[in-house]
Order: sequence, then structure tokens, then C-alpha cells
Amino acid sequence: MSNQQVETEVVENPILFDATAQRVDTTLPVVEYPSFIKRQPQETGECWVYKTTNKKKPVRETQESENQLHKRQRKQTVVWTRYYRCHRATIREQNDNNNSGDEEEELYDDDGIKTRPVQKKTKQAKCLASLKVTCYMDDINNVVISYLHEHSGHTPRSIEDVQFLPKSDKLNERILEELCKGYNVRSVREYLQHEYDSLPITNRDLYVNTVDVYNIFYKYREERCAKDTVDFASVKKWLDKFQDEGYHVWVDQDTSDDTVTELLSEDQFSFGFSAPWQKE
Repeated sequence: MSNQQVETEVVENPILFDATAQRVDTTLPVVEYPSFIKRQPQETGECWVYKTTNKKKPVRETQESENQLHKRQRKQTVVWTRYYRCHRATIREQNDNNNSGDEEEELYDDDGIKTRPVQKKTKQAKCLASLKVTCYMDDINNVVISYLHEHSGHTPRSIEDVQFLPKSDKLNERILEELCKGYNVRSVREYLQHEYDSLPITNRDLYVNTVDVYNIFYKYREERCAKDTVDFASVKKWLDKFQDEGYHVWVDQDTSDDTVTELLSEDQFSFGFSAPWQKE
């Protein structure tokens, strides 16, 4: 494992931090707003989830008298609107038999093997905060980002709230880097937890847990080992590859019926292989 030092990045907070700041509209180039929203977990402690798109065809504005135009701002034509909800909104009703609102979290051993489920606190907080991104006809190269409601049920960037934010890309890269060196899930978690312990307590990357590492480990293992999306089709391809490389390969067969069937399925399987040197 490397001996890297994590530098605490000081990020200017561009939007909030008190509730009234959420009322301020922000104008950005249309090509920049997706990355702007993606940066919010690190910059403001908020995480926004895409909700829906409301595309509108340009509509001719209603004729108004000069007096009316002076009294109020002329209504702008909306080209499109996109909505984002807070990631701690309640997106579905909880089961009537489960009033706790908790979710199951799975535990894994050193090699990433699932052991038993445990209860963890749900991130759903019935937050009503939402974000609206609007593109207007008279300024089609820019968008206006508006906050529709204040956060409720939780406080962004609080110690209790930060655990529910997504990991940064930098932490994901560090996890994958250590896994590629051959270390198991627990070792990677413990090492990175120590490496990141200098971060402020409001930074999500300070809280490296087993599931964070396992999710990347599972994807990494799948990309390296899976030759097919179907498990036993992947096994078959591995056996064919070993056989081409001189390995002794066998797959038992079921001859109970009139047909001969290889035992290479989820219902029943029996196979093996040995290296050439093992036959000497």
C-alpha cells in the first residue's frame, strides 16, 4: 500500500449555507450545469437526484398593454425545465409491517463474501427540497438554477447527514488502486480509513465503510473474471480457455434420461480442472 498524504481541499461554497441562500437563483452556461450539480455533495453537502424533464414548445407570448408590461416583468418563454429532488426525499411509502424505516445492510468477510444482513438507518428523511433548472428562449445558451423548497428533516453537511452522501471520485479511484494490488476488502478499508482520518468530519470520504469497498471490489472482480453475463456460461468459457492452454478439464454428465446433459447449470453442476504440472 502506498504512503499517500490526503490534502484537505478548501472549496468555496457557491450557493448556500443558510436557508435564505437557497432562494437565490444561479445562472450558468448550459454545458456546465450537470457538473455543477455533481459537485454539490463536496461543495455544499447536498446531493440532487434527477427527477423529471418538462419539455415545452416555444409559445407565443400573450399580448399585453404597455401599462401591464411596466407593472410586471415580461413573462419569458421556457424552452425546457428539469427537476431534481434531494437524495433524502422519501420516494416510496414504507411497508406497513416495517415502521422503523430502517434498511438492511449486508456484511462481508475479508474476501468480500456476504455473511449476514444488519439493520442500518434509512437515508429517507421526507425532505421537500428540490432544484429546478430552466432554459429560456431569450438566453438559450444559459440556464437558471432555482431552489423551490428548503431542506427539511435533515441538515446538509451535518455529521449525521454526511454519511448518506456519495463517495468522491477520488476515493473510488483510491479503493480500486488498492484492490488492484491484491489486498482484501477489510485491509483496504482499514488502510484508507487511516489515510483519510485527517479530513474534516463533514467530509464524506472520512467515513470509509466495508460496503463502500465491497461494491467496487465486486465490480472489479466481475470485470476481471466474468466472461459472460450468465454465470455458468462464463464458467464454460473459462473451461474452454483452460483446455486450450493445456489444462485437464472435465465436466460430469447426467445420463439418467435418454439424453446426455452436462452438469453445468445453477440447478446442478460438477466440474473441475488441473494444471499440466499436476499430472506429472
